[in-house]
Amino acid sequence: MEGDKKVITDKISKTFHGYFSSFGADMINSTPLAAIIFYEEGKKANDEGGSGSKEDRSLIPESILKLLRLELTSSIVKESYQKLSDYYVLSNESKSRKNLNIAAAAAALKIALRTFPKS
Repeated sequence: MEGDKKVITDKISKTFHGYFSSFGADMINSTPLAAIIFYEEGKKANDEGGSGSKEDRSLIPESILKLLRLELTSSIVKESYQKLSDYYVLSNESKSRKNLNIAAAAAALKIALRTFPKS
């Protein structure tokens, strides 16, 4: 990817900004696993004609998992983990370490998202 320079001029929807803002609070208010599964099921709910937003909230845990793969070793975030919930359930790390990793990645993405204009 180094050398690939792409200028992104798209705007990010306010809904996605809200999803990233809410994810951390949802982890605290329920449980981390419940929050992860809720967001992962976002695409399925939209496909089934749910009353939720037209935006795909499952992109939030997908983005977090991609960032974790970039930042942590492959022995921690294995390629076999297809979803963030796989990492949370199957990883040998302590729950507190997994919670910290996921919360840090979510916060980093939330801060990075601020650099893009809202639509």
